[in-house]
Amino acid sequence: MSPNIIDELVKNGKEIEAVYFASESGLTKRFSPVSLLKSYLKNSKKITTTVLKNGNYSVAATDESSTLELNSIKAIIKCVEDHKLESEFSLDSLRKRASLLEKTKAERKRGTSAATATKSQNKRGHGSGGGRDSGPTPYRQAKAAKFSNNYSSFSRRNAPPPAQHSPARRYSGPFHYPCWNLPQSTNITEADKSSQHAEAPPSATSS
Repeated sequence: MSPNIIDELVKNGKEIEAVYFASESGLTKRFSPVSLLKSYLKNSKKITTTVLKNGNYSVAATDESSTLELNSIKAIIKCVEDHKLESEFSLDSLRKRASLLEKTKAERKRGTSAATATKSQNKRGHGSGGGRDSGPTPYRQAKAAKFSNNYSSFSRRNAPPPAQHSPARRYSGPFHYPCWNLPQSTNITEADKSSQHAEAPPSATSS
């Protein structure tokens, strides 16, 4: 295999693949596997730091950077084990780091799942409590009672005046005048006297 291909792999940040190609091609003296692994580890740390900064150290950016770092460490560990390079490239610190990243990732995943479940329960609770078939809440009952009392007092204060009959209806029927027991007059008028004389019988002397 041409050394130029290995050079291109190194330039593109693919040092792990360069180690495999160098070992297969017998070019490990020109392309030291340990040097390539250290270069790959250094570049992977720079990438994870850039991801965190660009994401303003948000939860999503932290998850992404942790995943990238964990994948890089796993790739290095596998490459070292495949090429029997543990005597030259220690893996103790990388294995501890990988264990920590996996533990943190698992805890974060459990926390996210718990938060999602809590939100779902709250949504179901609000949905069942706010349905049309559900009874009114104590607050709504108190508010309805208060409104009813206020409406009753308002109705009493603003009751309509008593109905009044129109003048035409009031005086449409016949008016009955009261009867007074007037005293009989003792004064006899001239007409009464004349009627008395006319009705008197003739006296006996006239015959």
